[in-house]
Amino acid sequence: MLTAAANIKKQLADIPEIQLISRHDSTVVSFTSKHFNCVALNDLMAQRHKWTLQNIMNPLSSHLVVTDANAGQWKEFLPALLDCISYLVKHPEQNNRGDAVLYGMTEKIPNKNVVGTFLIYYLESVLDAL
Repeated sequence: MLTAAANIKKQLADIPEIQLISRHDSTVVSFTSKHFNCVALNDLMAQRHKWTLQNIMNPLSSHLVVTDANAGQWKEFLPALLDCISYLVKHPEQNNRGDAVLYGMTEKIPNKNVVGTFLIYYLESVLDAL
């Protein structure tokens, strides 16, 4: 798993649209970008390639944990990622849909206490709808 994560990090370092955040020796791979919305990227990776990445705020970024379940497929990650980056760069309107809007909006709020309150109201409304 550590080798797979290190290989993915090495590949990400060569992509100009990405800034690698996690540089330590672990199974965590985190990166951000000024060229596309990472939340939109995470959604697209799941939809198009079945890769699950988590959202991180401050800075808005993507987070992959390499586990036993995905370490053997690490070579498939880069082509999938490049496909999704290319799509988001060519279709910038896709960077402002769904959760990407929510995360992007809350990242820009200077008082982070407001974000917690907002999320409580948001989750209450979603759960009430169920």
